[in-house]
Amino acid sequence: MRDEFESHRWTPAMEISPANLLLHYWHFDGDFSESPGRPAPLPFDGIISFSELARRYAGDIPVGAIKEELKRAEVVSESNGFLTVQKRYFQPEEFDQDFIRNIFLSMGNLACTVAHNADLVSRDDYTQELNENEGRFERFAWSDQLSEASREAFRSWVRNEGSRFIEEADHWIGENELDKDSRDGCKPRSVGVGIYFFEED
Repeated sequence: MRDEFESHRWTPAMEISPANLLLHYWHFDGDFSESPGRPAPLPFDGIISFSELARRYAGDIPVGAIKEELKRAEVVSESNGFLTVQKRYFQPEEFDQDFIRNIFLSMGNLACTVAHNADLVSRDDYTQELNENEGRFERFAWSDQLSEASREAFRSWVRNEGSRFIEEADHWIGENELDKDSRDGCKPRSVGVGIYFFEED
């Protein structure tokens, strides 16, 4: 494991659910999408197919297994021999490897942002301009004066608006990612954005 760590750069792709990585590239890999953000209906087998998409982006997960998982979650439907995307994201509903991956990715990314900003503020040359240029966006809104009905309404609002924002962010990323032929020679650096809801007594 130490040898593996030394020879391979960590990326969020190692933590993100393979199903969501597959869905992202179904939307933005030109081989599998009709245009950026518009996944094409795919046959299960063939040169340009769901099987080929899974082979490229879902690692060593059996193609049949990932297809059935996506169908069970109603993320993908199958009709007349073609698979069609119904939802943008796959949300694990069981406490399994995908669920655990999501937990660690969320905690790790938030912690890195907080630590980066704390290091920046502690610098002797810290200024507001430095913060605007090098700081990482991290804000929150909260209240302890909402009724139970308002808390439920806010939770629903965050889910809907947060999902919409993340889909827009994913679309922006997909449209601006380097194509496969342009990636050689570019130093990879992972960037992204996350949203979370919190509630405590």
